[in-house]
This record gives sequence, C-alpha cells and structure tokens, in this order.
Amino acid sequence: MKHLLYLKELKQETISRLLDKAESFLKTDNFVSEKHQTLRGYTVANLFYEPSTRTRGSFQIAAKKLGADILNFDEKMSSSEKGETVLDTIYTLESMGINYFVIRHSEAGMHSMVAKQVNENSHVINAGEADISHPTQGLLDLLTIKQHKKNFDQLKVVIIGDIKHSRVARSLAEGLNIMSVKELTLISPESLKPNLEDY
Repeated sequence: MKHLLYLKELKQETISRLLDKAESFLKTDNFVSEKHQTLRGYTVANLFYEPSTRTRGSFQIAAKKLGADILNFDEKMSSSEKGETVLDTIYTLESMGINYFVIRHSEAGMHSMVAKQVNENSHVINAGEADISHPTQGLLDLLTIKQHKKNFDQLKVVIIGDIKHSRVARSLAEGLNIMSVKELTLISPESLKPNLEDY
C-alpha cells in the first residue's frame, strides 16, 4: 500500500491486517520491539494545515515508536505564510530525503492531488481532509468495535448526527461497508443528510 487516502480504497483483507497489527501493539502496552521498528532511518513529516491535538500527537508518538525521526510542520512559522504551496513544501522536503507525509488539510481533493505529484518513493497518509475523509480515525473506530464485538458480519450499526459534514462518519461508514456489517443505518436531519451515492 503506497498511500492511505480513503478507507473505501482498501480491501477487507488489508483492513483486517491493519487491525490485527494494531491489536498486537496494544497487547504489548504499545511497546514496539527493535525488530518491529520498521521506520528506523526514515523521517515522517507531519504537515498539519488544520489545528489538531489528538491526531497530530498520535502520529508523532506512533512514528517515534516505530523508530522514525519526526518533522512537525508549523504552518504559521513556515513559508506557506509567504505563499508556498503544499506541493512546494513537499518537494523541498523530498529533496532533503523525507518520503513519508502525514497531511491534514481543509481543501477537498488536496491529498489525492499530492499523492499523484510526489515522487515514486514517497507515501501520503490522510490525517483529515475537509469533510471528505479521515481514514485513520475510521480505522481506530473499527478497532474499537472489533475489540468489543470481535466480528463485524452480524453487527447492526447506526450512525447518528451531521453525516453530511462529518469526515469521521464518512470514513467509518466506508470501513463498516468493507467489513461487511449486517446492517448500516445513517440517521440525520434532512439538511444534514449526505449524498447516499457516496456510501
């Protein structure tokens, strides 16, 4: 898997492997042995163009535990204040040998555009995109469900609220569909209903 942009692009087998790997870390109290520090020698750049505490912190801690060096991008202190584009920033970082980019951005389509433009050795992880996608939060929600319910195929799940504008609800719904839940129901006021073709 080169990039992680949308859960709907993953197969059930891939999601199951990711959840199993996450559970294996939880069983060791999130201690990662040296042989599993697969990012040793790499640098992960956290490019957050939106405020974030939990997501940014989670990526920083995960990268560190996997052995990576971390570059936390501060938009207010960067050249983006002078008009540098996201791609300009990434090209500069690629020239410094950085090839892992965790991106949170309010512009829909930004992640897909970046993934098409980075060099062949680079990887893009979507840490939140407009109201479109938040695949890592979706995976976290799937993991929580798996821990409590074990299997997905007999579950009836209801997601209630502002479905139209919630990237978390969208990603979770994508993941639940891929994991073949028995029934998925979305409930929201008329004005907050999503385009059901997206689900």
